[in-house]
Amino acid sequence: EFKLKITLSKNIKYTLLPLPYFEIFESTLYLETKDNANEFGKIKKIKIYVSPLNLYKQEKLKINKILFQESLFNLNNNSWKFMSDYLQNKISKKKIIVEKSKIFLTKNNDYEALAIFTIDNLETFFNDKKNHNKLNIYGKAYNTKFNLKWTSDLNNLGKSKFIIKFKEINLA
Repeated sequence: EFKLKITLSKNIKYTLLPLPYFEIFESTLYLETKDNANEFGKIKKIKIYVSPLNLYKQEKLKINKILFQESLFNLNNNSWKFMSDYLQNKISKKKIIVEKSKIFLTKNNDYEALAIFTIDNLETFFNDKKNHNKLNIYGKAYNTKFNLKWTSDLNNLGKSKFIIKFKEINLA
């Protein structure tokens, strides 16, 4: 559903209250493409929130949302194309949230950065009422806080609206 693959570590924890979720530590995230799987990130902690219904039937387990924390994402040519295609088509109603993470803008699959963005909070989800994909990011670029809001209108051939606001541009 999310077109993502993750390597699971042996360090997995399950919490039932207040909402049931699996917490996985130290894993690697891969983008699922036609040709192969490309490494997209190093994940320190991921929480996969699941529905309390059918908790003990693995084949009926439903994911409600995914939370990545303290992660390093590599945004290169391959992952940029994947993300663009992903956001131009109907995505899951389930939220993907990223907190306290970094995005490295790179040329290739290495982590030699052209730019580094600190992400305080990122959310992506599908708005069923408006038939829109949404991406909201709050973070820092070049030591300057920003808000980015991106919407893809699936009613108008994937027409996108992109707004970025800088709090105060830090020239120092």
